[in-house]
Amino acid sequence: MYLYAAHYMDRYIKELWETAQSMSQYKGKTTFLITCDHGRGSGPRDWRNHGANVEGAENIWLAVMGPDTKALGERTNAPPIYQKQLAATLAALLGEDYNTAEPKAAKPITDVTAQ
Repeated sequence: MYLYAAHYMDRYIKELWETAQSMSQYKGKTTFLITCDHGRGSGPRDWRNHGANVEGAENIWLAVMGPDTKALGERTNAPPIYQKQLAATLAALLGEDYNTAEPKAAKPITDVTAQ
């Protein structure tokens, strides 16, 4: 079921991307930030669970694709990024400075916003 769900989501994201690219108002101007709201454990059994008491559940993933982002591929040995950085990153991709409006907010993920 896990692999089925992963393939289903891949197809859904592909369909969204292809639809956006088929529409003149979005083609070449659309960036996707795709993530999850929480991670899961990483052991043979813990991967099925999440929550404060599950080691690894604090780890999430982020996929970014669009004309204004670098194709970095799957990254390893990179500095950690945090969910709290997503708002500032999205704003930066739109040409806005989120930290001016919210000075205490986390900074954008520069690997995503720098070209």
